[in-house]
Amino acid sequence: MAAQRSPEDLLPVLLGNGDTVSNEEALDWVRDAARRLGSPAAGVDWEDVAQLAGMLVLRDAPRAFRGDTRESLRAYCRRVAKRQFLMERRVAERRAALAAKIPDQPPHGAMGYGDALTLKEILGRLSRECSRTLRLYFLDGFSHREIGRVLAISEVAARKRASRCMERARELADG
Repeated sequence: MAAQRSPEDLLPVLLGNGDTVSNEEALDWVRDAARRLGSPAAGVDWEDVAQLAGMLVLRDAPRAFRGDTRESLRAYCRRVAKRQFLMERRVAERRAALAAKIPDQPPHGAMGYGDALTLKEILGRLSRECSRTLRLYFLDGFSHREIGRVLAISEVAARKRASRCMERARELADG
């Protein structure tokens, strides 16, 4: 088992000109970029974006970044923060759209909400694999391609898994 690396082991990033940038300085650039991007109207908390983007920079910059100057590393940090912000905003928009589609009352003649298993109960009864797949698809609004990336499987495998898991969820819901 590999030893756990501390953030200090992940950076400093060695620039092409021989200079180094400390992990704190890189994280400050990420936080600054996230703060500028974030707004309450977007439904995304800039601090969450900064934390997620900061982890990506700490993890990936030593091997992915190939620039020569501090400014090029700063631009890399801004790009990572922006990409994370856009992804978080898209997830927030999909959740809001999904919440708007769920009615407060069941349609006339339909089984009441109290009579059926709740989504939480159904997800709790499914395997971890199925539960995670359906959460990503329905609650987070991920596409099959995105689910495949998250779960490290192909898009086709993600589609098949989602279909298989939906069938299991239907069986549980029907009793």
